[in-house]
Amino acid sequence: MEISGLDLARLCQQAENDYVGVACGLMDPFTSLNGKRGHALLLDCRSLEWKAVSIPAATVIVVADTKVRRQLAESEFNLRRRQCEAAVEILRRTMPTIRSLRDVAPAELLLRRDALPDPLFSRARHAVEEIARVQAVISDVERGDAAALGHAMTAAHRSGRDLYEVSCYELDVLVDAAVRLEGCYGARLTGAGFGGCAVSLVAAPRAERGAAELGRRAYRQATGLIPDVWICEAAEGAEVIVPAAA
Repeated sequence: MEISGLDLARLCQQAENDYVGVACGLMDPFTSLNGKRGHALLLDCRSLEWKAVSIPAATVIVVADTKVRRQLAESEFNLRRRQCEAAVEILRRTMPTIRSLRDVAPAELLLRRDALPDPLFSRARHAVEEIARVQAVISDVERGDAAALGHAMTAAHRSGRDLYEVSCYELDVLVDAAVRLEGCYGARLTGAGFGGCAVSLVAAPRAERGAAELGRRAYRQATGLIPDVWICEAAEGAEVIVPAAA
């Protein structure tokens, strides 16, 4: 039976939600299944419209594993989801037409600061500003502006650290070390946070040296841990490979 990449991604999301118990969205399974070589994916999780956007030329993605396992990720991820939903319910008292935080502009949220207790305001601000940040950088990425994309990545990490509170000491050290390296445009945590990996956008000619620097000194000196570091490129999505008949 043929099944589209979108439908299969939705089944994967349902499995995470209903069986694993993580209130994740569609992004991870969708990108895993629908990846395009050399491209990032711009996905609207409401309309399910999407398009592939070329990653700036002569750049690679450097993935570095903090070696810190995500012990809090599942429970805290679900809590952040509930906090954002609670913020929406409060905001609907004065913005009755909104369906989610994506319907709230950053300026509109700031005007309602007093209506949202902490940490609901911080959680909502991260989500609202992250949506605006992605929308603002799309045209830059389409023009091949690596510096703009890197800046957005680093800003996203700092927002996740300060407002959404899903980072950890080791991730912060790794991101800070990465952005100081020559040829690194920006870096951020990836996934649910609380450990796991950071990703950096790096000029391809500098990637080998930068990866070695992260592994040898910068992170190790601060944490005593030795990260695994990989130089990666965006690839095609997952597929079934059927071996040839003997």
